[in-house]
Amino acid sequence: MHIRARIVAALISAALVVLANPAFAQQVPTATWGNFYAGLSGGGVITEDVNISATGTVGGVASNASGKISYKNAAAITGLAGYHFNDYVAGEAELGYASVDYDKISGSGTVGAVTFSGTATLNGHTDVVMGVANAIVTPLGRSRFSPYVGAGLGFANLDSHLNSVSAAGVTQTVNASESETDFAFDVLAGFDYAVTDNLLLGGRYRYLWINTSSSATSGGLTTKSGDTSAHVITANVTWRF
Repeated sequence: MHIRARIVAALISAALVVLANPAFAQQVPTATWGNFYAGLSGGGVITEDVNISATGTVGGVASNASGKISYKNAAAITGLAGYHFNDYVAGEAELGYASVDYDKISGSGTVGAVTFSGTATLNGHTDVVMGVANAIVTPLGRSRFSPYVGAGLGFANLDSHLNSVSAAGVTQTVNASESETDFAFDVLAGFDYAVTDNLLLGGRYRYLWINTSSSATSGGLTTKSGDTSAHVITANVTWRF
């Protein structure tokens, strides 16, 4: 046997003896993933424009208008709790809150023979409380780094307050408020990184859709508004039990 072959054989034999030693086996760290988990997340909300329209008569004159309501970006906070049925599937409940300020309304239309278009600034906000139940899939299984995807159903309560509308140096006081609870749906993707066996840090993106479409008729004018959708990006801290 060549000298190099003897050295390799000796190394392998020594390694097998060491690895077979119970004392060594006790020193090897193992990951103990808990099935229950809870966490907090914070981040930002980007709300998409909401389509609006109005058709009918104003003061007996045929009118037609369409436009969009825009919102400013806002902060969001969410609490969550879940349970891993196995290394690949989990069920999760979330409760979140955000306060979104109005930005502007823009549109165009006609009143009789008069055509108009423009933008007005809106002063007010909408408080949103969201609750959803998500199904989470971890396609690579749970490990130190665990990407995941998911989707869920739930509700969103919107408490809106519109204080005033301003355009061309003129401000019109409105002081209108409305509260409603609507069906909500979300899809999400994210990742967790296990700093320890119990403490995880991660990030999550969510697309949120809320069924806020409505229609109302008053004084011969029918107004409609569309559904609300938003993009939510958060950083997460999770503890596994």
